[in-house]
Amino acid sequence: MLERYRRLFEGVLMAVGSRIPIGPNTITLLSLVPAAAALLSALWGQAVYVGPLLAASSMLDVLDGAVARARGSASRRGAFLDSAMDRYADFLSFMSLGAMGFPGLALAGFLGAYMTSYARARAEALGVEVRGVGMFERAERQVAVIAIASIYALTGSSEALLWGLVALAAATNATALHRIIYIFRILG
Repeated sequence: MLERYRRLFEGVLMAVGSRIPIGPNTITLLSLVPAAAALLSALWGQAVYVGPLLAASSMLDVLDGAVARARGSASRRGAFLDSAMDRYADFLSFMSLGAMGFPGLALAGFLGAYMTSYARARAEALGVEVRGVGMFERAERQVAVIAIASIYALTGSSEALLWGLVALAAATNATALHRIIYIFRILG
């Protein structure tokens, strides 16, 4: 859903991306630093830092592609690196939530996120386009994870964390199943 709005901000992203002095692959790798710091913050009981650190990681993830496009250096190699590092960032994000409480639910949410991404990758390898299939793609997941972490940090409510993780796990797995069924039908 949020992917549709990316085009609205593409001009701003390109303008910013053209001024960044480091390369897109470096930005991709750097996006893991705040994600890892978020997990460490959660493990050390410093929930207040988790949401902002995950937001920083997400901003770097958006910026790497903008820098590549602005420089005319977008490549299959960079796209592959970005996708691979996105899976690591997803893991760190979900485990950050799990470190704050209810790790089983965080793991269930991560499974749905992973399967959503896997279904897309496998479908594309088979020649089936699935971008936009399912309501909870990566951008929506990132917003939800940041929101859940931030609400927990602000309220300290384990109940809010619990229900946020239940909703996240349900939405990620519903999206994965939607994609799997969609792809199965297309290939059938």
